[in-house]
This record gives sequence, C-alpha cells and structure tokens, in this order.
Amino acid sequence: MIETFLALFFFTIIGCCLGILTGLIPGLHINALALLLFLFVAQGNEFVLAVIISMSLVHSFVDFIPSILLGVPDENSFLSILPGHKMLLDGNGIKAVNLTVLGGLFSGIFALIFSPVFVLFARKIFEVLPMAIPGILFFVIILMILFQKNKTKTLIVMILSGLLGILVLRNLTVSNSLFPLVTGFFGLSTIIASINNEPVLPKQKTSKKLIGKMEALESSFFGFFSGTFVSLLPSIGSAQAATIIQKLTNVKNSEKYLIILGGINTVNILLSFFGLYAIGITRTGVAKIIKQILFLEKEHFILILAISLISIAFGVVITKKISKQIIKIVEMLPYKKINISVLIFLLILTLVFSGILGLTILLTATSIGFYAITSKINRTSCMTFLMLPTILIYLGV
Repeated sequence: MIETFLALFFFTIIGCCLGILTGLIPGLHINALALLLFLFVAQGNEFVLAVIISMSLVHSFVDFIPSILLGVPDENSFLSILPGHKMLLDGNGIKAVNLTVLGGLFSGIFALIFSPVFVLFARKIFEVLPMAIPGILFFVIILMILFQKNKTKTLIVMILSGLLGILVLRNLTVSNSLFPLVTGFFGLSTIIASINNEPVLPKQKTSKKLIGKMEALESSFFGFFSGTFVSLLPSIGSAQAATIIQKLTNVKNSEKYLIILGGINTVNILLSFFGLYAIGITRTGVAKIIKQILFLEKEHFILILAISLISIAFGVVITKKISKQIIKIVEMLPYKKINISVLIFLLILTLVFSGILGLTILLTATSIGFYAITSKINRTSCMTFLMLPTILIYLGV
C-alpha cells in the first residue's frame, strides 16, 4: 500500500514537471503529451491518471507566464495578454502573473471543497443540458454585443471571426487548426500592435502586496463560479466567462480581472475531471484521453482530490519562481527585438504544425484581431470562431 502511494506521488511530480514544459513552450500542448501517454500505456492505469491530472493543473498556472510576459497565447490564457500586457508595460508584470496564481489557488480550493456538490449537480442537469446549449451560447453572444460601446464594429468582428471558425473547423482539413486561429486572433495581432507602438519595457517592480484579502477572496469566488459554468458548456472559454462576470459584477480594475481569469483557468481544468467522474462527459482534451485510459469509479474521487491538491500547491510555487527568472532575462533584452523574435517564432511554429494553409489562417485571424485592437473592440468578440460552429453542431446543422 505504501509503495503504491509513493508511486502515485512520484508520477504526480512527473506530471507537474511536464506541466511546466507545456505551459512555457508554445505549441507543446497538454493534449499532445496526454495522447502520447495514452498510446504507450495499458488501460486502467492510475499512474497515468496522476500524470495527466497534475500536468494539466500545473499547466493552468504556468501558461500565464508566456502570455503575460511574452505575448504568446495559450487557448485558455490568451485574454490575460490584454490587462497583463498593460501591467507589464507599467512595470507590474510579476504582479500580473502572481494575481493569476492567486486566483488559481483560491478558486481551485473552492472547487475542491465543493466538488461533491458539483458531482451531484452535474448528474442532475446532464439530460437537459445539451438541449439548452445553443440558447445559452446565443445569449452569451448577445451579452457580448451589449457590453461593447461600438456595437456595429463588434458585430463585424463577430461575424468575420464566426465565418472563419466555421470555414476552418468544419470545412477544412488543417492539422492543429485551433493553434493558428488562437495565435492569430490573440497573439500575433497583439505583438504587431506592440511593435507599432514601440514600447519600452520599464524595470519591473517586486511588490509583495497584491490586493486586499477580501477582494482576493471575492474575485476568486467569481473565478470558481465562472469556471464551474465553463466546465459544463462547450466553446465557452475562460475569456468570455471572465468578461461577462467582469461586466455583471462591475469589476473594473485589472487586478481583480486577472484573479478571476486565473481562477477560471484552473477550475475549468479541475472540474473537467470531476465532470468525467460524475457523468462521463468530457469538455477538455485531457479528460477525453483519461476516459479512454480508465473507467473512473467511486475510489477515484479521493485520488483525484489528492492529486489535484498536490498539483495546485506545486503550480503556485513553481509559477512564482519561474516568472521571476524569466522577467530578469526579458529586462536585459530590447523589448522590440523580443516581440519581433516571438513573431517570427510563431510564424515558423504555425508553418511546422499547420502548413501553408495554417499560415493563411493565421494571417487572416491576425487581420481580424488587429482590426479589433485598432477599433478598440474587446477581443472576446473573436471567440465566435468557436461558438458559432458549436451552435451549429448542437442544432444538428
């Protein structure tokens, strides 16, 4: 028994280390590594379960480092570029990363505490949820339009993004199709805008006080609540949920917003495993892979809790340490040259992963994202690239 516990702990730490790599290296996705594990292991392997869960949760913390400090987006953390990049240019890049860590920590703890309630809730609404999804997504799109000052340009961005998403995700055969879309809408467009503005990166501050305790707890609870919502609905990402909560609760400062976003990112991953346990439904790629490896039974509930707790603690500590080291490197280099280097790197990465067609998709998505930036439209509007195809699927079109 002790040997089994030690082995599970060992594999959990291995997963945590893999999560650092996937979080820091653009294009090295947790789904890809999880799929490799699936190909090389037998079914019914709890050790692989430990690796995948810990890798995913640590990734949910670490992936804010490149998105905030370098402007390279992940499909879950891309919206942190907006307030995070602004804080970086104000000398508060480390603080921005630490705020997402704070959100991931407290929201993750809330999710672990309420996980039995979530399991019961998921089982109750499982039968009616698929019928409600198109209506919910339409409602979210309407809210996104209403929240914008320039509704005409917002609608233009939504239509263009939605049409591109339908074309790419439903009609074209492109390897890693999400990568050029997400990178174009939220990464390359940001980098090009940054190069045009020729920013100078100031000396980064090391403020110990992030935010008031009650504000942190309140924002983390909003992150937990929104992450729960996201974990049950397809194509509703951390970005839209954070924006809707921000508008509905009148959260205006970047600090609270980043806590909410960090919370949603971690809770979405965490509850996807409990959702798989409860109803066998998967909302994330890693949960789908676990479903093929292992049939989750009652005894696995405690195992998921224990692995998650270790992984969250690891993610908090390692993200804070790594971000400090990376910012020291970034401070020593000309920021414009960093942006140009990242831009070239993303172009090459897209060409390698998605080919010439992927590069075309990347440039098209970049144009739409850049139009949104210059029109001062919130780029959550671009998320219709995922929402409209999902609506069509659930309507049977």
